[in-house]
Amino acid sequence: MDLKLIYNPYTVQTEVFVNGDNKIKKGNKLESFLNSRIQDWDYSNLIQNLFEEFNEGAINIKFKGREMDYEDFELGFENAENPNNIKFTLNFEQGANNKDIINKLKELFKKIEEGPFDELKTPEIKKVFEKSLDSEFPISVLATMSSGKSTLINALLEQQLLPSKNQACTAKITKIKDVDGLEHFSATSYDKDHKQLVSREKITSDDLEDFNESEYVHEIEIVGDVPNISSDSMNLVIYDTPGPNNSQNEDHGKHAYRMISSDEKPLILYVINATNFASTDDRHLLDKIAEKMNEPGKQSKDRFLFIVNKIDKYDLEKESLDDLLQNVLNYLEDIGIKNPTLFPTSAETAKIIRLHKNNFELTRDERKTLRDHEDFIDYYNFERKYL
Repeated sequence: MDLKLIYNPYTVQTEVFVNGDNKIKKGNKLESFLNSRIQDWDYSNLIQNLFEEFNEGAINIKFKGREMDYEDFELGFENAENPNNIKFTLNFEQGANNKDIINKLKELFKKIEEGPFDELKTPEIKKVFEKSLDSEFPISVLATMSSGKSTLINALLEQQLLPSKNQACTAKITKIKDVDGLEHFSATSYDKDHKQLVSREKITSDDLEDFNESEYVHEIEIVGDVPNISSDSMNLVIYDTPGPNNSQNEDHGKHAYRMISSDEKPLILYVINATNFASTDDRHLLDKIAEKMNEPGKQSKDRFLFIVNKIDKYDLEKESLDDLLQNVLNYLEDIGIKNPTLFPTSAETAKIIRLHKNNFELTRDERKTLRDHEDFIDYYNFERKYL
């Protein structure tokens, strides 16, 4: 038999049709699912209700809606119990996507602005509308102290911009916004009330170190062209967040937990120190991540990526890289993080290669790392196994 589900995530409603255009009747066993998010469905219960309602051994289901919702729908069936061994065939049909909805909203708002109701034309309403259409794509980079978080961001920026030392070097919340076409990065510092303090053009690592050391600075906003990223359809924003073990400002540590729990569900890059991945501070953050990853929906899991950094400091003559990753995997799974996505890397090596490519002057140790980078890649079998 054939079922067609039309899911509208904006109204949180689902329509179900049987064998063509026959809409299910009131009192159908599927009715209890129709006014809730598909991420919240009990799919084992859904499968049992399908069996009791239709008593079919094979059911073809066409899902019409957004692709990201279909992925959650598909995952729900994969993980559900199916004691009656019903054979399900799932298919996807693209429904109205976010771009279509945004265009319709813009058209509607234009009509409101041209309409007779002055109370709907206030600057406050316009500001709220524009904020709702903001195309920012936030990525929060989290880690505990000395995991190489700032070095990783510098590698992404292809320059030594953020202070990067052996001790804690991210003392302030730092926001990096990608704007195509800018030749240099500029920065503005703000106090705890978000009042502007100092603005500097063509910043260097020394400028940011001054901001980090200032007792008055609470947050730093950086604007520049992030390499290899287009801002045509979205504005990438990278948040470099102090870890919870940073003692300079308690509120900065709390910001890491706010990013994990945010309703906006930003992408989280969690940087793990391969040489010390089981610290107490690490455990507190990861407990919170495990809680959020176990919430319903594929997005709840997929928005967390784990960067296993500093593998260049790992002695592979004592233990293989596969063993290291398995140990990290076991550690995360013991906390409750199931099937995490791991990316082994050396942010330092990547940064130096990109500094050299962009003709930055290297230190003696950096030149040595550059000379050895091909051996490093061969030694860790990156090209064969991890790229």
